Amino acid sequence: MKYQSFDPYNQILLHSFDLHTPAEIEKSITQLNKTKKDWKILSKNERAKMITKIGEGLTENREKFAKLISLEMAKPYKESLAEIDKCALCCSYYAENSDKFLVVEQLPRNAKIIFQPLGIIFGIFPWNYPFWQVFRAFVPMALAGNVLMMKHAQNVPQCAMAMAELVTEKTGLNVLQNVFANAETSKYLIEHKSISAVTFTGSTHTGKIISSIASQSLKKSVLELGGSDPFILTETGDFDAALDAAITGRYQNNGQSCVAAKRFIIHQSKYNKFKEAFVERVQNLSIGDPIKEEKILSAMARPDLKDKLLQQINDSVSAGSKLLIGGKSISETMISPAVLENITPKSPAYFEELFGPVASLFSYNTKEEALHIANITDFGLGSAVYTNDENEKKYFIQEMESGMLYFNQMVKSSADWIFGGIKQSGHGRELSHHGMMEFVNKKLLVNS
Repeated sequence: MKYQSFDPYNQILLHSFDLHTPAEIEKSITQLNKTKKDWKILSKNERAKMITKIGEGLTENREKFAKLISLEMAKPYKESLAEIDKCALCCSYYAENSDKFLVVEQLPRNAKIIFQPLGIIFGIFPWNYPFWQVFRAFVPMALAGNVLMMKHAQNVPQCAMAMAELVTEKTGLNVLQNVFANAETSKYLIEHKSISAVTFTGSTHTGKIISSIASQSLKKSVLELGGSDPFILTETGDFDAALDAAITGRYQNNGQSCVAAKRFIIHQSKYNKFKEAFVERVQNLSIGDPIKEEKILSAMARPDLKDKLLQQINDSVSAGSKLLIGGKSISETMISPAVLENITPKSPAYFEELFGPVASLFSYNTKEEALHIANITDFGLGSAVYTNDENEKKYFIQEMESGMLYFNQMVKSSADWIFGGIKQSGHGRELSHHGMMEFVNKKLLVNS
């Protein structure tokens, strides 16, 4: 097995990389054990200055890094630029705020809590946001004094190497160590005595395996897994705003996002109008070369992902769902953006995550019915509700089964907002000060 940098749009192999050998893996662990000591003794202000330099390096190289993202996983270039900018903002946010996040907490009777790093964190990251997924985990844990061993997805090796090189250049330390590893080596690393904890973003199936391995060694894991986010438009919700957000929320990043709006639950009074307008907008989506900034959609990241999505669409239609538009193969890695309706309970679109440019439309009569459809899946990551009724807001706040609930805007992540889900969407949280607290030892000190 090799790590292959493959251009999904042009279907060209760019580069191929061998897995790191066991000896190279052990060398990386040895380096990190030394680095964690050097990094830990730095003051919070010194670490913040280095993270600031990393953010500046991202900005200085934004076009180069964005092009690398678009080449390796076919994200439209404009969105790749935004991803790099977001990573730079993450660096700035934590550099400016980490000191107050880690301030000693005073307790009664001469006691206090101090926050110390755990050590080496092993991170396994996905390809869909190849820079952002890493930086949103790395930056807060590094500012808390930890170091990261990164196993990135096999199809974005150049992105992984670029991040590790940037961090080393700006800090002078191997604070972010990249390894090319398979599942067997990943298991070995999770169990390794030098690894203190694990963070993983990816599928629910793989997350369960990783969590099980980590728990056998009594190691903490943070899991950001799949999602099939509901998007509800109520009778009082702003139609135009909801339509704009629905298109962006579903089809950005070629529809390959865990927090993308996937199931659109529309009040019956607005359903036909929404369906007609939504399908028209989908018909007009621009599809093509991801390097061209005006493109909205391009290829999926790998042929197998495209094949799986087509199978889910076809199986949904066979189970009684109606395909309104799209869902046709364009190339080995591209399908025309699709819209399904009349989703039956036996359809994959009803209960599975459709990770690609496919939207599922549902109609409802009462808020109870909308909630039932929203909560019916095993996932519980994000949710969006468009409503101007305060009683409806209170109802969904109380009853929606998700880690995040957005009113009158699409679900998105931000460094200053907590991020994470419940149910089969994972456990633990990233971002905000809560994300920083996931990988620290909250040590109690008591003085007599």
